[in-house]
Amino acid sequence: MRKRYEGLIRLLVLLLIVPMVVWKLGISRTVYQWRQYHTEQSQIELLGSMDKAPQTTTILYRDLLNSGDLLKVISLDVEENDLSVDLYVPYLTEIRGTATLRSAQIVLRGSFFSLLKMIHALEHDIPQVSLRSVEFSSSNNLREKEIQLRATLFVQQMTHIE
Repeated sequence: MRKRYEGLIRLLVLLLIVPMVVWKLGISRTVYQWRQYHTEQSQIELLGSMDKAPQTTTILYRDLLNSGDLLKVISLDVEENDLSVDLYVPYLTEIRGTATLRSAQIVLRGSFFSLLKMIHALEHDIPQVSLRSVEFSSSNNLREKEIQLRATLFVQQMTHIE
């Protein structure tokens, strides 16, 4: 009777467990990738049959960085937030075809919240320029016995060569 159960267990192992192990280790990933491939193919066909959307182009504005007009644009925010401009350095980054990429470094001094308001205004209110990075630093003012906070902003603008 014991041999009969051993034979039945071996038969169950061969019929149930071996196919599950083979499925899990070898075939399931292939079937998953095949299904994913067909899903993506149908999505590509659907997108191909849809009307093509108009291509957007980059809007090019007049140069604000090289001429220093950016300082005129932000001057109201600088005054309202009680900030001071310590440094403004514009430079040419790259020229490709008829487009020019200009960059500028602006160093502002003031309180933390005032600097954050100015950064927010640059990011949201002036679409012509793109804020690329901000670096904060602090220094001690020995005369007035206070800590001065500075923000170094790097901005870029794409312009059209005329």
